[in-house]
Amino acid sequence: MRKLLTTLATSLVCVVCAFSQTNVPMTGNCNVTYNSDGSTTLVCTLSTVVPPPSTQTVSVSISPTTPTVQINATQPFTATVTGTSNTAVTWSTSTGTISNTGLFTAPGSAGTATVTATSVASPSQYASTVVTVTGGGGSGGYGGMQQLASDNFSRANGALGVNWAPLAGELDSTLAISNQQVQSSNGGLAKDMYYGGINWPADQYSQAQVITASSGQGGPAVRMTSAGYHYAGHVFNLGTGNVFADIIRDTGNNYTVLNSTSTATVLSGDYIQLSVKGATLTLTDITQNTVLLTATDSAIPAGYPGISLNPEGNPSSVQVWANWSGGALTSALALNTIASDNFNRANAANLGTNWTAGSGHFDIQIAGDQIQPSTTPTGAANPALEYYSGTAFQSDQWSEGQIIATGVAGSGPDDNGAVLRYQGTADTYYLGDIQLTGGPEHCQTSIARVVNGTQTVLVQDPYFSVVGAGDIIRAQVQGSLISLIDVSSGALLLTAFDTNITGGSPGWLLNPTTSTPVAANWSGGGFQ
Repeated sequence: MRKLLTTLATSLVCVVCAFSQTNVPMTGNCNVTYNSDGSTTLVCTLSTVVPPPSTQTVSVSISPTTPTVQINATQPFTATVTGTSNTAVTWSTSTGTISNTGLFTAPGSAGTATVTATSVASPSQYASTVVTVTGGGGSGGYGGMQQLASDNFSRANGALGVNWAPLAGELDSTLAISNQQVQSSNGGLAKDMYYGGINWPADQYSQAQVITASSGQGGPAVRMTSAGYHYAGHVFNLGTGNVFADIIRDTGNNYTVLNSTSTATVLSGDYIQLSVKGATLTLTDITQNTVLLTATDSAIPAGYPGISLNPEGNPSSVQVWANWSGGALTSALALNTIASDNFNRANAANLGTNWTAGSGHFDIQIAGDQIQPSTTPTGAANPALEYYSGTAFQSDQWSEGQIIATGVAGSGPDDNGAVLRYQGTADTYYLGDIQLTGGPEHCQTSIARVVNGTQTVLVQDPYFSVVGAGDIIRAQVQGSLISLIDVSSGALLLTAFDTNITGGSPGWLLNPTTSTPVAANWSGGGFQ
């Protein structure tokens, strides 16, 4: 009898387990009690069977491993996470900086950095690699150049903003931000250069991340000037061993292909860099650590780095780029003030002993702590011009002043601008000119060269420039690069290059063509 009950208890456990409503495996014990009256009591205790934990392990790997990077240069990293559906990682570095997308920026001194990718799903799992940071030289990469600026376009859709300037000679389109990436604003040829308050050296690089290149051409550009002059490194498509790429020289929509290939490997997400050192241009896929092309050309001596995109009439989405950076072989020079004059003195027919009227020009007079042309006929053949002769200036120089009034909208422009490299024995100089103030398509600006009294306009812009009354503007010349800048807004208005004039002094010019141009608060200097 006892044996029968024990067998029955075991069977009941199996029955309960088999028919559990939760369909979860169960186990337990049953006890049989023989009562004094001859009855029997069966008590069973059951519990669910907890399955063992999963043996799948999260793992992280990082690429590339043990790369070498120049000081201040960037290196993109990628992380691969297995063993979980959450493949996100957090990035960290022992020195330098790294973005949340894995873009590492090396520190400003040589050494090593440890870059780490940590799994978000399992923070105990991570991968690290050691980056060797070198101090210059070497092949590929940046060739010893240092990063001076970057832009990840992480802001509202629309224009690139004040740090960027469209090329005045390129009226098809401008670059525009769309979802933290850049593309042509309307499918036309778009070229923008980066200023960012930097006095860019001639030896420089421009780098950007290619997202889409399915038609047309696009890529980084160097030595850009407003009239359309620049070098560009173009990528036409993406793939392995079948990518067409070239390096071109553009002298104002006059393209010359300097070198090209149809067998390159460029993938979506790769960082493409164009650098120029002297006359040597190098197009590099930084991500693949591969030099795509080199070329030699000396036609364009200076300018600004930027981006050139041409969808060739296709939708803008055929050329999409992101994460721009730029740098140079040497540090950017800072401004050094040598002289200044706020004209805070009695009204006078000329600017005084520190100033000299230009050859064949009328004087500039002081009126109410501001300056304006002397009492000359409107539209005089020779405008009022004085240069600062109270001290010597280096050939690389700048001239800055405040635009109070110039031109009359609907009537015509005046000339109110900064003079550079004025040579007193000959009426020779550069002029950064504000002719009309206002917004786009109302403001008018230009850079001109005057040699022995004969003016040649190097570049002018009636479309993109914005200058308000009261703005401080500065013209500057470094070697052959001439720039006109709105200091108040931080915008690069115009830039050009020219090699005809060296040496001389800064000053100011006022020409009352339609009204009385007025300026104030002048200063001038050099670079250090």
